[in-house]
Amino acid sequence: MSKRSEHLIAAMFGEDLNVTHNPTANTTCVATLTVANGTKSRITLTSLLVSETNVTGTDHTAIVSVRAASIAGTVLAQHQMIVRFGDYDGLVWPCYISAPVGQDIVIEFGTPAASITQKVAACGYVDRQRNV
Repeated sequence: MSKRSEHLIAAMFGEDLNVTHNPTANTTCVATLTVANGTKSRITLTSLLVSETNVTGTDHTAIVSVRAASIAGTVLAQHQMIVRFGDYDGLVWPCYISAPVGQDIVIEFGTPAASITQKVAACGYVDRQRNV
């Protein structure tokens, strides 16, 4: 096995990250996987779990965005969810989305209506040795 392969396996298990955000209704749901040490690191998102509950409102369409750097950053991936009145929708997404080197990964729903509750959980890892 090459040094690069060995490093990636070690990074996946040793440099793992996870984040959750469970705000109250009518609160924007944003979760960030952060590059903590330096601009040569790269974050890879490996799994994403999102849910939306529509308690009392009319049908609602939400777009979950995975972005680079910030809530206004480049969109790396999106998923649209339509949640009917009094219903719930969820997404379990095993993915492999990498941010540009040195940038965070941000998962956001946008601003929900008053009756909407959104939740997100994400896992990934940091590849800190880009020159291996």
